[in-house]
Amino acid sequence: MKTEPRIAWIDHAKALGIIFVVIGHTTGLPVFVMNLIYSFHMPLFFFLSGYLLKESHLQMPFTSFLKRMWRTLLVPYICFWILSYLYWLATHELVRDPSKYAGLTFWDLLGGFAHGTGDLEHTLWIINVDLWFFTCLFITAVYYYLLQRWAHGKLLLLCLVILGIVGPLLPGLLGKRLPWNIDLAGAAVVFYGLGQIAKGWHIPSRTTLGWAMALALPVWIGIAWLNGRVDMNTMQFGWLWLFYLGAAVGIFLAVAGAQFLPENQLTRWLAQNTIVIFPLHQLMFSFFTGIGVLLLKLPATFKASLAASLVYTLLALACSIPAAYLLRRFAPFVIGERILNRSQE
Repeated sequence: MKTEPRIAWIDHAKALGIIFVVIGHTTGLPVFVMNLIYSFHMPLFFFLSGYLLKESHLQMPFTSFLKRMWRTLLVPYICFWILSYLYWLATHELVRDPSKYAGLTFWDLLGGFAHGTGDLEHTLWIINVDLWFFTCLFITAVYYYLLQRWAHGKLLLLCLVILGIVGPLLPGLLGKRLPWNIDLAGAAVVFYGLGQIAKGWHIPSRTTLGWAMALALPVWIGIAWLNGRVDMNTMQFGWLWLFYLGAAVGIFLAVAGAQFLPENQLTRWLAQNTIVIFPLHQLMFSFFTGIGVLLLKLPATFKASLAASLVYTLLALACSIPAAYLLRRFAPFVIGERILNRSQE
């Protein structure tokens, strides 16, 4: 089966993004470093998803587009929830305080799955908080598909701005989160749409990018210091305009920095397997902690150090190698890939 040539800087940017996601979920980083990471790492993935969306997909009939999004996003969401639920069943009684799960039934957990948000008010976070991204990206893609059908140019930009303001306001106005991140997708589609728009931009020379990065870096640091911790999953934005500005500057730094990296197998592998690393790394973290506490008799606080954060990150990425191989070899549908006949391989 023929595959399109990969774009090296996108692989680099995705690899940087997934590394920041993994290390950002450890507990040993300094607070300000966490603030820097959270200011842009998830907006970066929405931006790259929008950039990679093909024009031919936007021209599909709506039902065909939904079928494609079902295969590439919702089937993985379902499969990784099942895997995460099975892991939770096997391990939840081993935690230090199993009483916090007392009274929870399968139907409670299934309700969290159906709601599809990873905030602390819904039980999806108990099973696997990272699965929020799949439902959010699905709704985001649908938003953009529908918008670009009737809005173009400045009108499309205006619609993105309106969604970017209204979406974050909805939980406060309604007093609750909307299912499947319908509210959060209003913010996510801003970056998704920006990714589509950026496809038409010319990439400047490395000299120009270097100077621009030197100017952007202190701006990004200053915004993260002013706005504090943000978190797209829980819709914690701080000052909304600072969130968008900080995320945009962070995305620029990641994309510009990716232009300077040489093409290599490591970033290509990381980019190809973000769909494996993203939903599984926190389950791996839980497993590592269990080994440390139950087998090695370490205090639970052993993971709250910079060294532990680095070790957890490296171990999770290493364990993703066999996980990715097994899924691609025996269950490619779990990661949204088609099952090919030998004649198609």
